[in-house]
Amino acid sequence: MRSVFIQTYPIYHDLLDTEQWLGRINRDRWMPGILADMGSEVELWGGDYEGSVHKSDIDEEGMGSYKIRLFETVSDQSQTKKHYSDALVEYAKSYDADLHLLKGVDGGVGIRLLNQYLLPEDKPFVFIIGGKFYTGNVPKADLVFYETEEQKEKLNNPGWRFWRRAVEEERLLRLPKSVDTDLFSPAPDLNKKWDIVCVGRLINRYKTYDELEELSEHFKVCMVGGGPAKEEFEKKFPKIDFVGQVPNDEVPNYLNQAHAFIHPGENDYFPRVISEAAACGCILLAFADSIATDVLPTDCGLRLDRDSYVQEIKELFDDKVLMKQMGNNARNYAVECLHKFSTKKPMEKMLQKLDFHFH
Repeated sequence: MRSVFIQTYPIYHDLLDTEQWLGRINRDRWMPGILADMGSEVELWGGDYEGSVHKSDIDEEGMGSYKIRLFETVSDQSQTKKHYSDALVEYAKSYDADLHLLKGVDGGVGIRLLNQYLLPEDKPFVFIIGGKFYTGNVPKADLVFYETEEQKEKLNNPGWRFWRRAVEEERLLRLPKSVDTDLFSPAPDLNKKWDIVCVGRLINRYKTYDELEELSEHFKVCMVGGGPAKEEFEKKFPKIDFVGQVPNDEVPNYLNQAHAFIHPGENDYFPRVISEAAACGCILLAFADSIATDVLPTDCGLRLDRDSYVQEIKELFDDKVLMKQMGNNARNYAVECLHKFSTKKPMEKMLQKLDFHFH
């Protein structure tokens, strides 16, 4: 059986060059390795400014090796997520995989592949959804991996959204986040330099981080991440420590120097960094109107009200016993539910549902 994982956004969409992207080992890299170890011939494809071929040899029992192919993109759109690759489409036609697993539902690389090959040729494909969870192509997938119960409910029951087609429950599977709980782990010997840390890309009009300004009036706040709006945000939020973009394997160092991690976004369902912060034993903070309890369990932190979040955090920080309990609970949550192999059982269920067998 031949399986291909496709990154539907170009790899440079996250402001990474080829070497940096190849060095980022996370769920996108573990899932192909796990499926390869289960017996499938696996490749991982993506779009890049230039084509290249690499081999993934993750030194981990239970993960097989696989080839990584990066294909040259056509960048005639200002938004990088809309960039596509005709070279990838042509190679897909000749490769003739048995199953295609698309990470993301609205990236240009994936849309081009769907429109030019997978849909016209009626090829089996699976969506691995993250933030955005619906396009007109989602109900056409043989199976959809979702991350949160809210996504599942909206996919299965569009409600008043009459233009959406429902995705039947038997074609929906929950996919946990995965984090390296050895790399992202508590460092009790590190001093707590900040009260709260935030990690994210600094892009204006996409993420404003306005809540951090208010927090910085009451707490020591650190912002980890780079992007085109970094200088603008540094001027806008002078009391926040901006450390810039750091390699992913250095992020734990910053998470471990803060008591709590906050995700201030409004449009995300389950950001990966919540898992990473939990694995480091950070108290988890997010806003209740965007992050649900199946993502942030109530014993691991606070789901905040946007009208009273400063006071809620102050009250928590006054209770040192509760703070320690929440940090320990967050670490246990990551170790038990969000480890490297958290996706193995869902992929086994996928193969059963799609009636794929290894020979």
